[in-house]
Amino acid sequence: MTEEKVDKTIALLQEIRDLQSVALERQARLLEISEKMFARADEQYDRASQLTSKAEALQDRGLKAIKWVFILGIVAIALVVFL
Repeated sequence: MTEEKVDKTIALLQEIRDLQSVALERQARLLEISEKMFARADEQYDRASQLTSKAEALQDRGLKAIKWVFILGIVAIALVVFL
């Protein structure tokens, strides 16, 4: 190989190395972003689960209240009818 070809080969290898370094940096940034997005999604899932649990508890309380209102209404109607 001539010295010119050696210099071109070295320059090409250096360019490949530099481009690989840039690609690795970008991949590292993308991985970091992906990890943050996953963490946010996990937090949102936990929050949604908590809200669902609270909503279910409120529905249960509402059903109990409706049952009591119904029972008290029947008792009130019975008292009015018999008195």
